[in-house]
Amino acid sequence: MAVLGATLVLFAGLVGVAAASEELPPLPDVSIPTDAETIELGERIVMARCKTCHSLQYLRDEETLQPLLSGITPDTAKKQFGVVPPDLSLIAIARPGGAAHTYAFLTGYENDLGDCEKAANRFISGGCTAMVDPRLSDEDALAITAFLKEAADPNEKIRVQIGIWVEIFLGILTVMAYLVYRRIKKRELG
Repeated sequence: MAVLGATLVLFAGLVGVAAASEELPPLPDVSIPTDAETIELGERIVMARCKTCHSLQYLRDEETLQPLLSGITPDTAKKQFGVVPPDLSLIAIARPGGAAHTYAFLTGYENDLGDCEKAANRFISGGCTAMVDPRLSDEDALAITAFLKEAADPNEKIRVQIGIWVEIFLGILTVMAYLVYRRIKKRELG
């Protein structure tokens, strides 16, 4: 019985090592544009092409203030694709690699399906995805990524600016605290 248990543990360990050893290619070192024109282009593309299947539930329509839900219901999506397409509101910051992963996914489709039923993508674990190749140009993929990054964290620029001022303030405060400390020590000794 102990031999059987040891064999099962060894087999489980080998399977875990095989699964963990699947190496994904490194994410591209890409600079995601932050200009308003590119973000607006990305928004137009997402609303025209991606929103058919994907929702953006944490974004609101400017006129109705309703969440931007996909054009199909989750049940219909499950029947058509076998899986409900993920919400894109936070996708650019939710995945390891952030926006670079989003860009890599959009441009990482393979022509050879291999064992995949619908589409192969070299930047996802397992290599198969239910999302068909959107056939995007690099410019469109960058624009979509820029929009999704902005949608996921619209206050990033402000947060970075505030962070710089906080660091300056803390630096000045540290210097002042040190000067007060020296003055107190001087009084005690002198």
